[in-house]
Amino acid sequence: MYKISEQKNFVALQDYGFTCRNYYTGQGGKEIGLTNDILNSLGIENDSILVSPKIIPKLAAAEKALYEEGFGLVIKYGLITIETTKKIVELLEKNNPSKVNLPNQDNFPHATGMAINVTLADLTKDIHDKTLVVVGEELALNNGARDGVNSYLRNFYKSLSDIESLRYQTLQNILKSFFIGAGFRTGSRMTYGNFELPNIKFAPRC
Repeated sequence: MYKISEQKNFVALQDYGFTCRNYYTGQGGKEIGLTNDILNSLGIENDSILVSPKIIPKLAAAEKALYEEGFGLVIKYGLITIETTKKIVELLEKNNPSKVNLPNQDNFPHATGMAINVTLADLTKDIHDKTLVVVGEELALNNGARDGVNSYLRNFYKSLSDIESLRYQTLQNILKSFFIGAGFRTGSRMTYGNFELPNIKFAPRC
């Protein structure tokens, strides 16, 4: 996600064979208002996602366990600097105010490189992404168009009983159980795909 030359203390997940589809350089970034010029000014490029190297063993364990159950793992983002978080919030306030509280502005966990956002993939529906790596088709774990921004929060679907909602909650539970089993904890921002290392030291406010 960030130019490696500018982030000396982090590693690129692609170098370890993980499937990365960067949320901010894709459709998600376009909806926020992250133009190519803004991305370049923030040092963000292509689908590269950086993290602390401390994440790698636990992430590999979660991916392996999910694969054995027929699920693929797709990383959506990892390191997000404080500068980038503030720029995202600024753009959300302008372009999509309903989502302005989703980025964590309390302790900036993603600025440590020890927090990630992930989703599941269906390995029975292989596709080729931009890097020509065979990966699974991403599974929907919520329906933001139908259910709004709160559907990104853990357990939003827990009280709903329609078939679609039950499926979303089941998939979120699967994702959570495998990441907890691999040694992560649920993220402090409470979104369903957000996980952190238990010994994370949050970035200082500035």
